[in-house]
Amino acid sequence: MDHLRGATDLKILLRATLEITTFTKPWRHALRKLDDLIVFIRVVDCASFSAAARSLNLTPTTVSKQIAPL
Repeated sequence: MDHLRGATDLKILLRATLEITTFTKPWRHALRKLDDLIVFIRVVDCASFSAAARSLNLTPTTVSKQIAPL
């Protein structure tokens, strides 16, 4: 009987995981955009891609690539 309960628990867990994964996919894109905006704001604050990159522990190339889609 315990193995049936375990199977039911596994089905519930898998269903919940699928729902969470499906729910979070649109948010991943939004969070990525938010990261890009944060980098952009840092560039404006620092008035330099290189200074912003140093303050964020990123390379200037990464900063440039994050801002490009904006």
